[in-house]
Amino acid sequence: GTMSSSVVYSAAAGLFAAAASVFAKLAFSDLSGTTRDVCLRIMDSNMCQAHDAQVALGIRGVGLVCMILSNILMTTCFAQAMQRSSSFIATVATTSFNFSFTALFSMIFFGEQLPLVWWAGFSCILMGLALLTRGQLETAREKQA
Repeated sequence: GTMSSSVVYSAAAGLFAAAASVFAKLAFSDLSGTTRDVCLRIMDSNMCQAHDAQVALGIRGVGLVCMILSNILMTTCFAQAMQRSSSFIATVATTSFNFSFTALFSMIFFGEQLPLVWWAGFSCILMGLALLTRGQLETAREKQA
C-alpha cells in the first residue's frame, strides 16, 4: 500500500542523504593522504608529485557533483515519501534510515567505531519509528472500517 511505498521512499531518501555526506567529505576534507593513495594506484610516484594538485581537484570535483546529485535524489524521494504518508512519519522514517546508513558508511569508509550509547539511542529511535508506523496503520484501518 501507500504506507509501504512511503517507507521505501524514506529509505531511499535516507540512503541518498548519507551518501551526500560521504561525498561532501570527499569534496571538502583534507585530501593530502587520499590524493597520494589514489594517484599511486594509477601513476608512478614521479608523476604523482607532478599531478597531485590535479588529482585532488578531480576528487573534489567528483565529490561535489555526487553530493549535489545525492541531495537532489534525496529531496525527490523525501517528497514522494511525504505524498504517501504524513510528513511527520516520512520525516521520522527518513531520519532513521539516514542514521542507519550514515553509521554503516562511517564504519565502512572511514573506519569509525560507534559507542554502545550511540547504538542504544539508535535502537530507541527505531522503536519509536515502529510505534509511529503501527499507530498510523491502525488509524488508516479505522478510517476504512
